[in-house]
Amino acid sequence: MSDANLLKRLDKLESIEAIRTMVARYAEGADLKNDPVILGSLFAEDAIWEANGFGQYSGAKNIAEGLSEIARNAIHWSLHYMISPKIAIDESGEEATCDWYLWELARVSENQEPAKAHWVGGTYTSRVKRINGVWKFQHVSLTLKLLSPLDEDWKTLP
Repeated sequence: MSDANLLKRLDKLESIEAIRTMVARYAEGADLKNDPVILGSLFAEDAIWEANGFGQYSGAKNIAEGLSEIARNAIHWSLHYMISPKIAIDESGEEATCDWYLWELARVSENQEPAKAHWVGGTYTSRVKRINGVWKFQHVSLTLKLLSPLDEDWKTLP
């Protein structure tokens, strides 16, 4: 095996791990009431974020502000589990796709009602790109498959 081939394989593995870490950081930001500083740093300047029921936002700053607004108005507390990220790096080594499952516990208010405990589930599909050596989300799409209230609220919350 040539040194160049070995370096390419190593870069691919490091890229996969960096993207997996980016997905985890996205969950952390989401659980901090969609922290705009954390989430904004994960998106390319011309990125798109979209989810059925929550709309579409374009540009890192607008995405960060839009997601923060969702936390203020609809999802008042959350605990995200980003499950089984599947990452495919393209031949150039500079772009990739990343898909994963979402399983979330949340307190959600619908139609201006008080927040209630909910199960949330769905799938994320994303395109990512390495920009100046850092992986960023280029397009994130969330397809919600479950948004179900519980009969009782969560017993303890921080």
